[in-house]
Amino acid sequence: MGIDIISDEINEIFFERKPIPVPYNYRIIYKLSQIVLIINLSNRTGNCSVLKLHVLSSALSSDEEMSRLVYFLENKVLVKYPFIRMEPALNRAINYGLAEGIINQRNDGKIFVTNKGENLYNCLMEDLEIMVRDKEFLSKFGKKVTDKFLSIK
Repeated sequence: MGIDIISDEINEIFFERKPIPVPYNYRIIYKLSQIVLIINLSNRTGNCSVLKLHVLSSALSSDEEMSRLVYFLENKVLVKYPFIRMEPALNRAINYGLAEGIINQRNDGKIFVTNKGENLYNCLMEDLEIMVRDKEFLSKFGKKVTDKFLSIK
């Protein structure tokens, strides 16, 4: 009984794939652009640890997260909960960037921007209307987030 009654009445099942909108902050090109900005605007050495990428990407996710990171930078005290989120979207963008030759990875694991990535960076910086908040925040606070600072326990 039960399922047999249903299956006797159903001749065909159709699945229609509907497009699912992906929020901008989960799109690979957005995250890859963010990675290129983070590496170029928040490092004196031109390379960046994956941890630093995650910390700054998390901070850029909202004004509240930005404020939380700034407070931590200035006071060395965590507010409410840790501000580091390991984002799968960022990891996918790193993998995509490596595959496309936009970024590369040193033997010590740090990520750096290739010539192809520099071209992307220059395009992002020339456009005064794109990722303005990210550029301003990274220019002001990015270099304060050092690997030594991130190792504070």
